[in-house]
Amino acid sequence: ELARRAMSMMPTATVYQIDTRNSPIGGSPDAKVTLVAYLCPRCPYCARLEPELYQSVTSGKLKGKVKLYVRIFPVRSHAGSTEAGLALIAAAKLGKFWEFMQHLYQDFHNFDAAHLDDIAAAVGLDRKKFSEAAQDPGTRQQLVDSKKEGVKNGVDATPTLFINGRKYTGDMKMGALEDVLEEEHERVTGQQHD
Repeated sequence: ELARRAMSMMPTATVYQIDTRNSPIGGSPDAKVTLVAYLCPRCPYCARLEPELYQSVTSGKLKGKVKLYVRIFPVRSHAGSTEAGLALIAAAKLGKFWEFMQHLYQDFHNFDAAHLDDIAAAVGLDRKKFSEAAQDPGTRQQLVDSKKEGVKNGVDATPTLFINGRKYTGDMKMGALEDVLEEEHERVTGQQHD
């Protein structure tokens, strides 16, 4: 496990190109470590990991050290993943991405694509504007582009994480992730963590 983790974090590891321009940021925009998570909105593993990552970068151990971007990567075998992906991008366009995602994952087992507008309303979005944004061809193109980029970058399962552009292949437990992200922060800033 430590060898896999070390190999993915070596400065000589491949650095992948990831377009985060349309991705909402979680955490401080000034953080020195960039974490990109390719997530499927209907993946049970993503539903457990993302809320913990978001909490850590916004108010936990990684606050001020790591900024989090999510790239939507719907997995075909996960029913409703495309509809939920479109909904997330629509929520992002309307300024409520993180709230929508947290709600979606919190209520993971009660998912129904027909009720995505209820989630939108629950997080404070106008149903009509949300529906229009979800049906906008540009929203679908953004989802397609995110998936294509993930495939190009070797994403074959979710969650897949990239730390400062390098594909992370280590342990996905939160303690191990916080540890490796703090180590990366130390590496890029020259500062030791507590």
